[in-house]
Amino acid sequence: ATSKFGSLLDGELKRPLNGSQLQEVLTAVFTTKQTHPQATSKIPVYKERFKDTPGVTLERFRDFAGSSILVVEDNFINQKVVLSILKYANMHIDIAQNGQEALAMVSKKPYDLVLMDINMPVMDGYTATLQIRKKGIDTLPIVALTALTSPAEISKMFDVGMNGYLSKPLHKEKLYTVFAIFIGKKEQTSGEEPKHKQMKREIPRYTSLDVARGLENNRNYEVFYKEVLEEFLNAFGKSDELFAKLYKEFRYEQIKMLALDIRGLSGAIGAQRLHQLSIEMLQAVLFKNYERLDDLISAYEEEMAQLRADIKSYLKGEKDA
Repeated sequence: ATSKFGSLLDGELKRPLNGSQLQEVLTAVFTTKQTHPQATSKIPVYKERFKDTPGVTLERFRDFAGSSILVVEDNFINQKVVLSILKYANMHIDIAQNGQEALAMVSKKPYDLVLMDINMPVMDGYTATLQIRKKGIDTLPIVALTALTSPAEISKMFDVGMNGYLSKPLHKEKLYTVFAIFIGKKEQTSGEEPKHKQMKREIPRYTSLDVARGLENNRNYEVFYKEVLEEFLNAFGKSDELFAKLYKEFRYEQIKMLALDIRGLSGAIGAQRLHQLSIEMLQAVLFKNYERLDDLISAYEEEMAQLRADIKSYLKGEKDA
């Protein structure tokens, strides 16, 4: 039933309570208190998922040549993915490692668009966007890059002044749509699509690595895909040991950050089982079901061991080809 206090209330809880309901109401209440009412008044807001632009090639991003883009992302592999899409576009791309750097950069230089990661050290994307809007910068489109797509998280993105969101892993078809909406074409495309090395042998099959899906996610650019796999091994090849250590030390917020990183990257490289495990890790932390993490450690260790072997085997095969 509707409360007799009407609009005086900031939220409503219905019995019986559950963790999901409580989390969403608390998130909505505390985020609403920080909203900036002028945040997006002069630029469009897209609360639905962006649609794919069909037939997008890397060369088509030259439609936006000359534009200035700020990518706010602390993960080197994710930076690499974005830059791989845009490197042929003759756009001016700056990188900020966290929200604090982004805040300083947009205060000194005009940008056509900001791609803002949500979870970062020092200052997260929510806080950075809120601070940018409080500075009166209300004509700058800010689009979230996120692995968090729950209704509460999406609502929070718009409450702080974001104009849309792209879920990870990033796809060029949706990124082109974002650019077309918020930037618009700068000049006509010209030249030829950059040539990518083609597979010289049948795509191999592995237990934990779906190479075909990984290549598709990386625009069938096998040289770049191999670089991403090598970076993944270097950065997260021992993440099973880190997971166990964080759990032993009760560092649940750090486990959440790890799960978010793995969720985005595992999907990008085609590690589907690891992707599912990262989602389960994230859910366990969000709903404070910490005993579930204890069960997930062994499964994560087993999956990472197999994935490491699969990646090394694939890379070795590429080098021997």
